[in-house]
Amino acid sequence: MWLLERMLFMPYIWGGDDWGGFDCSGMAVEILQAVGTISRSADYSAEGLWQKFHEHRLPEGSTPRAGYLVFWFTEDRATHVEMMADEFSCIGASGGGKPRYNLTKLCAKYPLLLQLCKPGDGTAVNPFAWLLTKMLRLWEADLRNAYIKMNLVGYRGGGYRFADPFKSIK
Repeated sequence: MWLLERMLFMPYIWGGDDWGGFDCSGMAVEILQAVGTISRSADYSAEGLWQKFHEHRLPEGSTPRAGYLVFWFTEDRATHVEMMADEFSCIGASGGGKPRYNLTKLCAKYPLLLQLCKPGDGTAVNPFAWLLTKMLRLWEADLRNAYIKMNLVGYRGGGYRFADPFKSIK
């Protein structure tokens, strides 16, 4: 829980899985890797995490505890995951979505950027391109109010399910 609370207010970044920003599953995976529940090389989507831990789901009407995963579904597929902070609230990366802005589109629109963001010789990343991409991601997170936040568990509507990712290591 200590590590999860340190992630509050970090930006949501589509596909993010490091301390530059996380998406929903990237945040959950980072926590589970840090505490040794899953391998450091593992990478899961919300659906992948559900498949891994669905055998440890809570029975209907059970009270979740801090650290449990909460999943939301579209049809029968887990499309979002967060982690419970206590029995009523969860912490998760949300508010984002696929990026609207990217460096390729901006370079096509503004030729000066194309000159600044030319790829390197293949052995190194262009630091200006890397920095500009990071700034675009942070700007987009700010525009969308897309951060790791704490909410009441029902904020996304009903139909959610809980799973205990720590049950197998108890």
